[in-house]
Order: sequence, then structure tokens, then C-alpha cells
Amino acid sequence: MAYPNPSPTPFQRPTRVRSTLTSLHKPLILLASVLVLATATKTQFFTTRQTTFFHADAPPSLSLAFYPSVSAETAGRDDERGVGVRVNSGGGGASRVGKSSGAVVGVSKGKARANSRMMSSIREFNWWLGEFWWKFAPDGLAGEPRRPLNVVITGSSRGLGLAMAEAYLSRGDYVFINGRRQDSLESSLKYLRNKFPNKVAGLSGDVGDPDFVRMIGLRAKQFLGHVDVWINNAAVSYPTKRKFADTNPSDLARVVNTNLLGILYGTQTAYLLMRAQPTGGHIFNVEGTGSNGLATPEFVAYGASKAPLKQILMSLVKEFRGSGVCVHNVSPGVALTALQLAGRWTDMDWLRVLNVLAEAPSTIANDLVPRMRRLVCSGRGPGESGKTIRYLTQVSIFWRCLTAGWRINRWFDIWNAGTPVFNTTGLKEEDS
Repeated sequence: MAYPNPSPTPFQRPTRVRSTLTSLHKPLILLASVLVLATATKTQFFTTRQTTFFHADAPPSLSLAFYPSVSAETAGRDDERGVGVRVNSGGGGASRVGKSSGAVVGVSKGKARANSRMMSSIREFNWWLGEFWWKFAPDGLAGEPRRPLNVVITGSSRGLGLAMAEAYLSRGDYVFINGRRQDSLESSLKYLRNKFPNKVAGLSGDVGDPDFVRMIGLRAKQFLGHVDVWINNAAVSYPTKRKFADTNPSDLARVVNTNLLGILYGTQTAYLLMRAQPTGGHIFNVEGTGSNGLATPEFVAYGASKAPLKQILMSLVKEFRGSGVCVHNVSPGVALTALQLAGRWTDMDWLRVLNVLAEAPSTIANDLVPRMRRLVCSGRGPGESGKTIRYLTQVSIFWRCLTAGWRINRWFDIWNAGTPVFNTTGLKEEDS
């Protein structure tokens, strides 16, 4: 059959000038890291036993240092925390000593903890610089793909998923969508096809079923030819707010199956598809309330289903290394969708939060999608995997709270029993 976008050729890079400008943030991050390193280690150098220490789980380029020789008594000793020793053999070369029981002579646990804190500071600083770049870099400067992308989005029959599908389509991409209910999916397909003919298809079903997720992969490949981007966005919550002890076990299973297992099934299916493609691909898992580790009282199962996403990301980055497939997280902040309002229409405290922090799905999608497309264009090297693209950063949250007085009744009239001041069509249902 004739695929709508049949050429899985590698993405063209931006022009030489744009490519050079785009890469400027990397030396800036490196320079800033050196400054942080110099400050953090100002008083950390050894003045007694001269050894080199490292953490077993830290990159060598960040953890190694060189000091003169130590006595032979230190050879072969590691402590139980995984702190090792490099010994100068006398000829100027350093060699790693194997692990055994005992304590490291000249390397205190306090020094190891200081080194760990130093590494954490560097990673945090790098994250902030990278977040600033991806958030504010102009589209032309950061570079976007010069051919249409083929995109699969689960949970995209309405809400944020539908807004993301429309944002991709408006940029010339091809999209395969999914929704739990057939009627909702058909309505969304009709809406999108009227605006973007021959560029969108879909399949209805539950992503908590692994067989159905594999079917999404097969149908998407039939329609698109290949898949560049797979977004695991499907999520559900309770129909009403309730205590954990009063929650029906079937609701617990439904939330966990869709939100957590659905992401695992989708990621596995996407990986198997993309691994066989010459261009690889990018997988994006959408975070939610609880992903930051904060409490989600009366929505325990939802928070528990989103909390593991960071650990999943770190694990898959290591597993997928060298495969040509990259995996990332997307944090959409607070989208004004049925998922955020499920069981909370009369919760005045939550409605006040929504007035300050929430945005329309289209606003969030039009911010996230260009950044996701630029990330696809940036390459598939080891350093290009494991990103987290955020709509709400700590700085933007602080600013919104600071200007909360101008947002009091933005979405809900707090002085009139929380009456919505916008079109609430479709928001009374909890599925996304």
C-alpha cells in the first residue's frame, strides 16, 4: 500500500550556522559545571593519604581524580559503600584495585559523601541550564525536523492527547490516535480529518491490554509505514474523590493497569518497532500528579501509578543505549481536562489551584510539541536520551503564585460556588 509518509530517511540537520548556534549551550553547561566543581571542591582535596576515590555508579569522567602514590597496604581494599582506590604503581600510572572487605585507608566516608553532594550539585545545575535552553530557544535556532514525523499518541481521543495530535498535524506530521471508547474516537477522527485530510487514523481500545497495544503498533505501522515518535499519554482516575480504604479494588486495578502497565506495554511495543527501523525513534511517557514524589491523598492509586515514571526512565535509558531508540518523560503541568476535574468539581481548594496553575490543553500542547520535535531532530546519541520536557518549571510556578491575585477567577468563579467560566463540554467524563 502507499504510505502517507513513506521515507524513513535520517533527519536533516539545521544549516551550519544554526547548528553551531544550537550547540553553544553545551560548552556553556560544561563551563558552568567546571565552575561549580571548582567551588564545591575548594576545600575537599586530600592533605594526608593521597588516593583517588570514585563511586561505582558515577561516570568516570565526573568521578576520577589523580593524586600521588599510596602505600601498598591500601591495595585491594574497598569499603561496603562501593568507594574504591586507585593506586600509583610508582611509574606514574594509576591502576584500579579490586574489591574486598575492609576500610579504605585515607578515604573517609565523609569525603565520599561530600563528593556525592558535589556530583548532585553539578547535575542539578546542568539540568537547570538545559531546561532554560529547551524552554526559550527559538524554533529556528534549536532546529526542527525537515520532514514530517509519524506519531502515535495513546489516550488522544480528547483532552491533552487530542490537543497534542492537533499540534503535530498542524506542523505537517502524520498521527495515529487511540481512545478507550469508540464513539469518542470517531468524533475526534472526524474533527481532525476535516482539518487535516488523509493525515490521521486511529484505533479504539484499552491500553491496559497488552494484546491491544501490540495491535496499535501493527495498525500504526500499516498506516504510517514507520513510527518516529510514540507518546504514552493514556491515563484514567477515579470517578469521584475517595479515601483509599473506601476505594473499590476494581478501580485500583483499572487505574494501575491503564496508567502504569499501559505505559510499560506501549514502551515495549514502540521499542520493538523502532529498533528495527534505520532511523530508530523516540518514546515519550507523560507524567502526572505524583510523578514528583509528592502525596496524592484520596487519589492514591493515581499517584502510585505515576510515581515510578522517573525510575522507569533511568532504567530504560541504560537498557536502550546503542539501540537507536531514545526514551523521555513529558511533564505537562496542570491541564484543564476531565482527568484533573474527576471527582473534584466541588472541591473549592482544588479549583483555586486550577485558577492559578491550570492551562488549556491546546496551550500546553503548542508549547510542548515544538520542543519534542526539536528533541527528535537533535540526534539519537547516548546524551540525547533521558530528557524531561516540562511545561511548568519551578520558576514558572513561583511566578504564577506571585501573580495569583490576577488569576483568582480565571477558570472558576470562586465567589459564585466555583461556577465554570469556560466551556465544559466533555469534561464530565474521567477517561482521557
